[in-house]
Amino acid sequence: MNPQKQDINPLLQREVGYHHPGTSIEAILSLLQRAEHGILTSQSELFTDMEERDAHIYAEMTKRKMAVAQLDWELRPSNNTGAREKKDIKNLQTLIDDKLDIETLVFNMADGIGHGFSALEIQWQKDSSGYWMPESITPRPQRWFMVDRETKSILRLRDTTIDGADLVTYGWLIHQHSSKTGTIATQGLYRALALPYLFKNFATKNWLRFCELYAVPIRVLFHHEKDMVKKNALLDAMRAMGQNGVALLE
Repeated sequence: MNPQKQDINPLLQREVGYHHPGTSIEAILSLLQRAEHGILTSQSELFTDMEERDAHIYAEMTKRKMAVAQLDWELRPSNNTGAREKKDIKNLQTLIDDKLDIETLVFNMADGIGHGFSALEIQWQKDSSGYWMPESITPRPQRWFMVDRETKSILRLRDTTIDGADLVTYGWLIHQHSSKTGTIATQGLYRALALPYLFKNFATKNWLRFCELYAVPIRVLFHHEKDMVKKNALLDAMRAMGQNGVALLE
């Protein structure tokens, strides 16, 4: 059997219009609720945004990923495995060590710690010995996926239909990470960090504004212009001289 690479709908490769929530608590709560009903797109993009914008979250998550990726590993036969099967398992481990970058693979799979799951697409090729081996194992963004409407526990590929598409057999490597009990949408560690991240974002923006203006003299312009166009031009000229903190007085 030749497991083929799954065709990805071009719609999945576009940005879906997510905007950083900024000061909108309602937007955060809304996208978390939509995720509980199987619509993971906005929640996944928020989680990605959190890791990219918050240096503390990025550092802590990277430490966890690196710690897991650097662990030793081995394939262990079960207790009732025969001698021939044990030999095959040993040969398989040697083959995996030679052909795959396990550390990078595990690091990419550990992305599921924050999101609740990680999905890596496998493209196969036959090697010189006649074995089917992964030519590439590519991590795909969580926004490409949805869950089934009935159980909320089966990942499906987003397409133009309401139910999405089945994942091709042997075409995906899925890691579902349970940071807490719940469905796929609620198991990610980032979900518990969403509101604290938002509150921290409030404080950071306010501190940046304060630092920009601290000890900067307020610029005041006394004028006698009545024309609003000229007033706006004066105001723009004052703002162009530096940060906010300007006033026009007649």
